[in-house]
Amino acid sequence: MTYNFYSKNKNEQKTKKEQMNDMTHSIYKLDLNEFVKLSEEKQKEILCECVENYRKENQKNNKEMFCCSVCYEEYTYKETFINECGHRFCIKCWRENIIQQIQSDWHQVHCMEQGCNCVVKIEDIMTHCLIQDICMLNMYCERLTFKTFEDNICECPKCRCEMITFEKEYKTTCPRCKYLFCRKCGENWHEGKSCDEWKRNKEQEQEDLKWINQNTKKCPSCGDRIQKNGGCNHMTCKCGYQFCWLCGVKYSSDHWTNNTTGCKQFT
Repeated sequence: MTYNFYSKNKNEQKTKKEQMNDMTHSIYKLDLNEFVKLSEEKQKEILCECVENYRKENQKNNKEMFCCSVCYEEYTYKETFINECGHRFCIKCWRENIIQQIQSDWHQVHCMEQGCNCVVKIEDIMTHCLIQDICMLNMYCERLTFKTFEDNICECPKCRCEMITFEKEYKTTCPRCKYLFCRKCGENWHEGKSCDEWKRNKEQEQEDLKWINQNTKKCPSCGDRIQKNGGCNHMTCKCGYQFCWLCGVKYSSDHWTNNTTGCKQFT
């Protein structure tokens, strides 16, 4: 069985052993998306092989002890891990610290030596610290993936679906609700107009609508807008319907003398 975890040519095939060895070389060769998609059983199998490779390469005399400067307990060297920066701690302290960093929503795990900003590689985290924490490891892998594609992630303003796009044009269609929008400003797609032009037009439309609502009323019969620019409150629409401007009630000869409709003219 082979695992295609690395960004290699599709025609190249590597054995599982070769891929496990490659895993110790560079974080950038590891396809985190593919690892997350595997079943938990396969993930454990891969992690166990990583651990076994590590133990074979780092055999120390069991009698030789190391005092961890975090917990001040003594451990054999195979119970410790030394990061690229040269700082060594017990695996127990490493694990607790790494979990704390991941739970703090950090997208990169750093060495826990005070003042050291060296990053702990994902393969070292997998091999030495989170062998039993598949869920925590998946969380970290997903976070790294998100950070890698952060600039290409956008959210549909309509259904709030997140998507990854590599298109240079800002014209974007949501794969879920098919809403067409501008990825730059988050508004409806504005063909032929810049975001600033679209914004100015939208603001002008809002001002126009505000003026219309304040200075015109709908005819109760046909619904057309009517502007009152002077005169009495007896309005006659172009459709022939007559009504009171104040209350909208149909015109009658006694409307202006009897308060039977609760018209504002009597208040």
